[in-house]
Amino acid sequence: MREPRHAPGLQPAAPAKTGISLLSPLRVALSAFRGVFEGALPLVILVAILALFWEVLTIVRYVTAPDGFLVTQETEMIAAEGGLVVSLIVFLITGMRTLRNVRDRNDEGDYVESTVTLVVLGISLLILLVAVLMTVGMPQHPAP
Repeated sequence: MREPRHAPGLQPAAPAKTGISLLSPLRVALSAFRGVFEGALPLVILVAILALFWEVLTIVRYVTAPDGFLVTQETEMIAAEGGLVVSLIVFLITGMRTLRNVRDRNDEGDYVESTVTLVVLGISLLILLVAVLMTVGMPQHPAP
């Protein structure tokens, strides 16, 4: 059989990488575990930061209680808004870091870990979206 002819100076294309290899079950399980951990990390960090700011709001409430209701309410709103902004920024940073790691794992050929990471990250984003939609959509009792 003849070799295909190429233009002068051009190299033949490298064979395509199929991503299918014989991996041991333990290695696949470890890659899947790392993917679950990596995908859930932004949500875990978000919950930890929100818990921290919840404690800060409790401290603010006790410190400003003698000054009256209006001072306490205004101070709590400022602290809550600051906590939400910081949480959003940290969540976006960790989400982008996770997506960058998925790209790197995919380039390295670890398709199990990158796929599991994307699935878990999508599930955590869905959880966050449902929580936000429930907060916005559900009526407050008593109404403000």
